[in-house]
Amino acid sequence: MFCKNCGNKLPEGAMFCGNCGFNIVTNEKHGTDIGGTVFSDTGSELKQRGNEFAHEIGNIAKEETGKGKRPKAFGSVIFVVILAVIGIVVAFNILTKVVEVVHKGTSAQGNESVINVDLRTLLNEIESNPVRAEQLYKNKMIRTSGRVGIINSDPLFVTIDYGNEWIMPVYVYFNRSESSKIANIRVGQTITVRGTYDRGVANAIRRAVLE
Repeated sequence: MFCKNCGNKLPEGAMFCGNCGFNIVTNEKHGTDIGGTVFSDTGSELKQRGNEFAHEIGNIAKEETGKGKRPKAFGSVIFVVILAVIGIVVAFNILTKVVEVVHKGTSAQGNESVINVDLRTLLNEIESNPVRAEQLYKNKMIRTSGRVGIINSDPLFVTIDYGNEWIMPVYVYFNRSESSKIANIRVGQTITVRGTYDRGVANAIRRAVLE
């Protein structure tokens, strides 16, 4: 049994040609509606149109999938950007607080009340009652004047006294920023210093500046 339209061999009892779609019973070609368009039922046309239709469906699916992915990716980017902005703001606030604390500490140190004390009085106080001397002066900012006995470069310090060789002198340790000033003084010269008193092993004024 063969198709009258295309000559394709058909099995016995077939009603349509599998190659061209010819109706063996009515001897007619049937149109096939695909995507709203009617095409003649030839096998090659059906196959071609089916491939085209499948291709179109695949493109639509990819496009829809892409649309679904893009917003997710975009949302992730936005989320990361927001986190970065929050991190920058938090870091800026912390840095601002740190700067404020440092500034307050520096200002407090600069504005700390200074005890003006005569060097002879200070040394006699230490000699006669060291406990009282510590209560009065330890870790406090003092200003005093004395005669230079020793000048040392490393560490940067000088000793000052009031002319009594039997009394232990005061060791005045300077900040390195004071080195240019220290370079211009000489032994025996009377200087005025300001710094934090610390008795420790020896009488000392630390973090001192030359006035």
